[in-house]
Amino acid sequence: MPSVSRETVLAAVRKYGEAWTAQDPTQIENLFTQNAIYVERPFDRKATFRGREAIEKYWKYQICGKQSNILFRHVESEMVRDADRPIAVVKWLAEFDNFRENRAGKGEKKVRFCQIAKLIFEGSKICYLEEYAQGMAGSAVKWPGIDATEEDLWSRIRFDPPKPPPAVACELCNSRFPSRTQLFTHLKETTYTEGPDGTCTPNLRTKREALLCLSITYTCKFPEEILVDAFHKLGCDFFGKVEALTWAVPPILSGMALVNIVTIKFVHIPKKDIPFALISSKISEITKNQIVVHGGGLVNRPCAPERREFEKYAVFIPWVFLKSQGNCEANDASIKVDESPTMKAFIDKNEMNKSGSPRVKMWRKPLEETAASMFTTNDILSATKRAARLVQEASENVFKFRSSTMDEPFHHCCKLSISMLNSPGDIENLVGLMIAYVRSDIDRTEFEAKLEENSSHYPRHTLIRAFPSELVVLMEPAISRYENKVKLSLCRNKGMSDKVATSIEHAEMAILCETDKRQDILIDWISDRNDLQNLKNDL
Repeated sequence: MPSVSRETVLAAVRKYGEAWTAQDPTQIENLFTQNAIYVERPFDRKATFRGREAIEKYWKYQICGKQSNILFRHVESEMVRDADRPIAVVKWLAEFDNFRENRAGKGEKKVRFCQIAKLIFEGSKICYLEEYAQGMAGSAVKWPGIDATEEDLWSRIRFDPPKPPPAVACELCNSRFPSRTQLFTHLKETTYTEGPDGTCTPNLRTKREALLCLSITYTCKFPEEILVDAFHKLGCDFFGKVEALTWAVPPILSGMALVNIVTIKFVHIPKKDIPFALISSKISEITKNQIVVHGGGLVNRPCAPERREFEKYAVFIPWVFLKSQGNCEANDASIKVDESPTMKAFIDKNEMNKSGSPRVKMWRKPLEETAASMFTTNDILSATKRAARLVQEASENVFKFRSSTMDEPFHHCCKLSISMLNSPGDIENLVGLMIAYVRSDIDRTEFEAKLEENSSHYPRHTLIRAFPSELVVLMEPAISRYENKVKLSLCRNKGMSDKVATSIEHAEMAILCETDKRQDILIDWISDRNDLQNLKNDL
């Protein structure tokens, strides 16, 4: 049998598409022979129609009765014809709204599919049509659209990688670059030398920059100044000038930090010349352990405050300061933290565990089974947990607010764990309000009323004073998206190295010891509150 011509196949598929989009059974009837077979779904007796009348009946029921807003596209470039027989295989794309029976509330559905059809011809008419459809549904499928170019269709179906941008050239020296950005960098960093062999030579005065991102612990009040001074002592001539520091969490938001991220911008120094290993080992020595570097690396963008998702804070308060005014046996001004187990005995090297540092643990046990039972009662413990829950429920910007006991050697302290996007004064005011409630300075009604007010109103109450910011510890910011972009592990997570994890673990002990040393600040704060209470009583 002779082969079918390309023009015959194109004309037949075009008429098929016109009949489909127009939903005209007469046109489809004229396209098939009298005894044609239409296989709408292979190996399905109910989807195989024999004869022109059966095809027309199916067309009226399915195409005219259920479909609307039909779009059709024949992909002509992918037609395949048999060289010896009147057989062709064609591909088309279709899109339409389909009405589904017995689907209450979900009768209409947008249908998109790519369809392959085998056609056998008798003259110019189709005597056999067999369809195979692939539905374009699911989140992983990217529908190209009926109007996509054939080149785009071919690229999309194979998921070809994007083409690289065309190379650009410097008009002065004819050097070629893969991108306009690299061309502009070349023009910025070179000077053209005229002459028969004119070339672009490096400009020695060109400003060179590098961004170094560090994960650090600090216990000092002004970490920016101390860090810049440390780099200056390491050698400005070698490191270049520190032009700017960008913090993930501004240092003003806490008195110290277990992990904060700082990006340092150097100038007049190539990126490859920054000795990161030297920085890590020398900063602690120069700052006398006020700043400890855990890890970091070179980046192409700073970790700015707007990149953080939220941050985690901790406040450590000796249980003795949370006793109710009526339950205190001694004046708050006379309280001495030294009455609790001394820190020196626990910091001694002989008391360290195998990892080199005692690990602080949280407890979820009855109070009687914890070491904290020596310093607090179930009433105080319940009051702190209730207050923490009320703070979390009432504050929209607080993602977590928890109170917990601690293991030795800090079992004399209550730990408040706070996750939020902090603004200056927020945590101090919330903690101050919570302490006032736990100490019975205010009742629950007043406590809840104050929580509904703006945080700036808390200090206006005589006995609700902002907690000292020097005792607020930034535990770490949440910057997972930034870490993924720069390919660095900066905060505590599963991907960090053992070396960095051990460094942070030792720093955590140093932070807790520093907090314990600052208890005089808390004693003064409590004493001021008592003075105000006495003044109020006298009046």
